[in-house]
Parts: sequence; C-alpha cells; structure tokens
Amino acid sequence: MGKSILEETHDDNFFELLEVEPIALNGERMDQTTIIPGFGRAEEKAVKAIQKHSMKIDGIQRNNKIDEAYLLLGKARYFDRRFFPAMEAFNFLLENYADSKTYVEGRIWREKTNIRMRNNELAIKNLRSLARSITPKSKFHSPANASLSQAFINTQQLDSACYYIKKSARSANNNYDKGRYYFLAGQLYETLKKPDSALWAFEQVVGLKRKTSRKYWINAQIKRLQIRSIRDSLDPIGAYEKLSKEYENYFFDHCINRAIGIYYFQQNNDSLGEHYLHQSLGSENLDMPTKKANYRDLADFNFIGGKYVVTGAYLDSLLNVLPGETLIKRRTQRERDNLNGVIKYESIVHTTDSILYLTTLDIEAQIDYFDQFIKDKEAKALAKVKIEEKGVFPFFGKSSQANAFYFYNPKLVVQGQQKFLSTWGGRPNVDNWAIASAISLIRQESNNADAQEQEQSEDFFIEKPENYVNTLPKTTEEIDSIKKLNLNAYLQLGMIYKESFKNNIKR
Repeated sequence: MGKSILEETHDDNFFELLEVEPIALNGERMDQTTIIPGFGRAEEKAVKAIQKHSMKIDGIQRNNKIDEAYLLLGKARYFDRRFFPAMEAFNFLLENYADSKTYVEGRIWREKTNIRMRNNELAIKNLRSLARSITPKSKFHSPANASLSQAFINTQQLDSACYYIKKSARSANNNYDKGRYYFLAGQLYETLKKPDSALWAFEQVVGLKRKTSRKYWINAQIKRLQIRSIRDSLDPIGAYEKLSKEYENYFFDHCINRAIGIYYFQQNNDSLGEHYLHQSLGSENLDMPTKKANYRDLADFNFIGGKYVVTGAYLDSLLNVLPGETLIKRRTQRERDNLNGVIKYESIVHTTDSILYLTTLDIEAQIDYFDQFIKDKEAKALAKVKIEEKGVFPFFGKSSQANAFYFYNPKLVVQGQQKFLSTWGGRPNVDNWAIASAISLIRQESNNADAQEQEQSEDFFIEKPENYVNTLPKTTEEIDSIKKLNLNAYLQLGMIYKESFKNNIKR
C-alpha cells in the first residue's frame, strides 16, 4: 500500500536524471521519516511475527517464514528512511536465517541501503558479482542491475550506469519499472552526448504505450521529438499539437506547452516561447518540478534581455516554491538580492516618468487619461471574472449574464463596486459608514492621529478623473523635486548597468 501511494504521488523531476527508486515525496527531507502511511504498520506486523512465531531450536530457525518477516522489517524501515535500523535487519537476516531465494533478495536490499547511506563503492563491489551471477530470467536480475546502476550514477560513472540500467530494463517484469528504466537510460545517453542511442531508449518507452505509466510515455514522446527536431531539422509543432489534442494527455498539458515554449526559444521566437511557458504555468495539473523549471527559464530569458524588474518578479516566484535551507535556494536568493538596486531605481524612474508626462498635459487631456484609466481598471476586473467563470462552470451552457439578480451576477458586482468607489470612495465596512465623523470616531479608538489621517485620505479617495488630477503636483518646486529624483534614478541605473551588469542599455 505505502509503495503504491509513493509511486502515484511522487512528482518525478524529468529535467534531471531520474532516481532508480524514489522513496521521498517532493518537499520531504531524506533525514526525516516518511509521511506516507503503511510502512509503520508493516514494521509492526513484521516485529509481531518474529516475536510470536519464531521457532529457534538448537540454534536453527524452524519457521521458514521468519526470514520473510525480517526481510519485510528491513524494507519497511528502508522506505521509512531509517537506514541504519534497516541495515541491522538485513544483516541479521543474511547472517542467520535466509534460504537461497531470500538470501539473494536480502543482499540486494542490503546494498540498496548501502547506496542510501552513501557507501556507493562498497555497494558496487558487492553487487557487481551478484548481478553477473543472476540469470536474466530471474526476478532478481532487474532490481540487482538497477541498484548497481544507481551506485554508478552516484559516483558519476555514467557509462557503467547506462550499461546496467539497460540490462535492468530488458529483464524487468513490471512495465512501470521497465518504462522508468528505459527513460533513465535515454537520459544517460543524452548526458553522454549519444543522441541516437537516447532516441532508441525513448522509443522503447513510447513502444510500451499504455502498458507503462503515462508520465513516462508523454515525456519520452517529448524527448523523442526534441532529439529528432535537432538531428533531422524537423518542425515538431504539429506533433506537439497532436499530442495536446488527445484526451489522455490532458493531464500533461503543462509538459507539452513547456516543450513548445522551449522549441520557440531555440528558434529565437521569444514572444511565443514566453507565451507557452505562461500557458504551462497556468495549467491545472502543473507539477512542482515543471513550475520551478518554467520560473527559472523565464527569469534567465528576461535577465539576458535586460528586463531586470521582470527577472526579479520571476525569481520571487521561484523562491516561493524552492524548499528552505537548500543550496539552490541560497544561490537564488543571492541572485535576487543582486537585483534590489536596479529594481528600486527602475520603479522610481517608471513612477516619476509617468508623473512628469502627466504634468505636461493640459487639464482636458489629464481628465481623459484618468477617465480611460478607470475604464481600463473596470474592464480588467470584468475580464478576470469571465476567466474565473469559464474555469468554474466550463460545462454549463448558460452564461452568468442570464442571472440578473445582483448578488449572483459577478459582473454586476464588479460594476457596482466601481460605481461605489467613484461615488463614496473606499469606506470601511462599519456602522454609519456614510458619515465621515462617525468613521473618524471609530478610528480614534484604535489608531493614533497620524495613522488616522493617512487612512482617511486613502479610504475616502473617490475614484473620479478630477480627483486624480488634483493629486498631481502643481507648483514649480514640486515638479522640480520630481525631476531631480528622476535624474538621480537614471544616474544610479546607468552606473548599475555599467558596473554590475556590463550592459550599456539605451533608453
């Protein structure tokens, strides 16, 4: 039960080499026990079986089920990530009770535990001879070779890892494992710069069709198309679109959209590339590894293009999904901190440029500008409502416009809110809200005088074009102060671009 839950809920990171056997969910730490139920129960049953049914007479165990109990005990501790107790169980099994079949399985699991404890060289030494002695027809041939491959991956001996994972894939009885092992073989061949061999491995996964997990199949299809598009100069967009239209692939639309976006980036079609990465990020089925990869690629793309404010926004999003206290998060945080200065002065430049532009307009043009601003604000709110309605009620034919009752029509609610702001301003939800003196009395009980004045000026601001115009600077001293701030921000930006980013950007 616990292992099946792990296989179903684990999000594989297809942008790195897959683990031969994942034992942790995304966000879990390897030095802590698992949150998946079932492994603790298995350990309890194994311990009870050993305590109640052991028949050790004259130093010989008469109950041949006890070795299976010790094997179960070690496996439960292994998946619970308590590797030292697991090693004790496997060692005790091998030294005392195991018959021939249990002995071989126990040796494999002991070396898998050694690999988790980073004793990779010892595991390679013990597993190499064992893997060679097991025939391909044996059920232990695949797990022995797969474990040996993981040890070689950990020691960066990728040629040997590729050899053994391919042997493991060929003899795997479980199609789930077969698809995983062939996909890992393809990744290893890619890393070794052998695209033809990688294409062969990914085609083995594709050939399994519905026999293996769909996540391996769809990612193998994407890898196959990526290799062929580079090797044979083929346009894969038609194939990607065909994949996206298949009902079974709906759950993996984030993978397909990301692949399309990466292809467009490679073709220097940056606007389409960015569009499809955003499509991937907006998917309902987006997994955490794809989200991280998308934010990372979008941050890098905008940084190269000199869009440092946008880069900072994507790095902020990336930091929110990275696990805490990790090396990659610390590096990303340093990268984000290096943008603090440029983001600060870019914000000042953007604000002061806008204010100075508005001060050059006459009164009629200013009123027209803010009138359009209010209309655009309402249009964005209505567009957001339309998108939310489409997502929540995709299967209903009647639009929400058919319901004219105010509180059940989100569009009327948005229009009503805008009308309220343009008439009364942002008043708090209290008794006697229409009487300013009553609201002021409530505020005096909870806030000091300075906070009261600031909140009153913000809350009671009525959204009318004339009121926006009245907030613009009027005197020469105010405008000169903004110009001075604007010029200083430009100077600081120029120094940052030249010294920190080596970017002689032209505005």
